[in-house]
Amino acid sequence: MDQENVPQQQPQQQKKKRGCRTALIVVGIVFVVLIIGGYFACPHIAKMAIDKSISVLETKVIEQLPDGYNEDEVHVIFDQVRTAFKEGRIKGETAGLSIKNASEIIQEALADGQLTPEETDKILETMKELAHLSEKK
Repeated sequence: MDQENVPQQQPQQQKKKRGCRTALIVVGIVFVVLIIGGYFACPHIAKMAIDKSISVLETKVIEQLPDGYNEDEVHVIFDQVRTAFKEGRIKGETAGLSIKNASEIIQEALADGQLTPEETDKILETMKELAHLSEKK
């Protein structure tokens, strides 16, 4: 009785091995495609993140804008930076560093609760310099 089951089990085990091998090959191919896709999508993702950071930074500055500052002027400055970045006149690393500097100023200011005129000037100067650098290229 045991001998009759042995020949039937061997073809089933071979089918299982082929199925596992096929599954591993498919998973490997999907993994490679994901890695390649991620490599090519990375710059696009970075651009989206920087664009979003510029918008968030602009919103925070406008929300905390001290008296005596023109909201339209702030919009113009940030629009110049955003446009220069989208047109490729500003490299991602340069924009990232400038945004990081401005973000640090805002974080320090929010610890106090309000942007001071000096902090606002620093942020706007950073953005103006970034837009000005893009015009030189």
